[in-house]
Amino acid sequence: MTFENGLTGLNSTLELALPATEIRVSENNLAGKKGVALKIPVKVHLENPFLGSNCYVGSSSSPIWWELTTGTTAPPPPNEPISGSAGSLSFPEEGRIVHSEGAILVDNAWAAPGASGCGGFLVELILDPVVNAQLGTTTAGHNTAILDNTVDAGAAAAVKTNDEENP
Repeated sequence: MTFENGLTGLNSTLELALPATEIRVSENNLAGKKGVALKIPVKVHLENPFLGSNCYVGSSSSPIWWELTTGTTAPPPPNEPISGSAGSLSFPEEGRIVHSEGAILVDNAWAAPGASGCGGFLVELILDPVVNAQLGTTTAGHNTAILDNTVDAGAAAAVKTNDEENP
């Protein structure tokens, strides 16, 4: 994502906040359009010349937890419910993989910690609150994540075999 505002343009990069072993996928919820299909810990790296290289919203010790669904959300106000989509489903490798083309996973009930590390040691005491004021609220019910993608979920060996057979 990029936000442009003259000299204060800002690049933001979504990063995995914890090891991939912390990611949870439910093939049943993905296909069934209910519950959490993908739970993933993320952090957002904010970059521009003034913020330095260590400015983040979320961290490894305090990640943003997205609990994405292909169903309908039930967020706190002021957000309204939104719906995802399982996309077009197929089941390769004798059903050991759920392949979802055009899946839309959504979550609009998540909270995010404030920015930290902006500008480097000491300067962050001034810049972190400024960045947080510009970002607005990070409380649940004020944020939305929408992932429009293709999902292959299943045992690693089955996904690897499918990828080798269908490059």
